[in-house]
Amino acid sequence: MRYNRSQSSDQNFWVSYADLMAGLLFVFILLIGAIVVKYIYVQTDLKGIKNDLEEQKRVLHLSQEELLQKKQDF
Repeated sequence: MRYNRSQSSDQNFWVSYADLMAGLLFVFILLIGAIVVKYIYVQTDLKGIKNDLEEQKRVLHLSQEELLQKKQDF
C-alpha cells in the first residue's frame, strides 16, 4: 500500500512540474513575441523619422541655396 501512495505522489509531482514548465514556456513565448512586435514597430517608426529627416534636410538645403542666391544679388 505504501508503494502505491509514493508512486501516486511522485506522479502528481511530475504532472505538476510538467504543467509548471509548460506555463513557463508559454510565458517565454509571449515575451519573445512581444519583443519582436515592439522591434518591428520601432523599426517602422525609425523609417518614418528617417524619411522626415531627409525631407527636412532637402528643404533646408533649398533654403540655404536661396539665401546664398539672395546674398549674391545684393
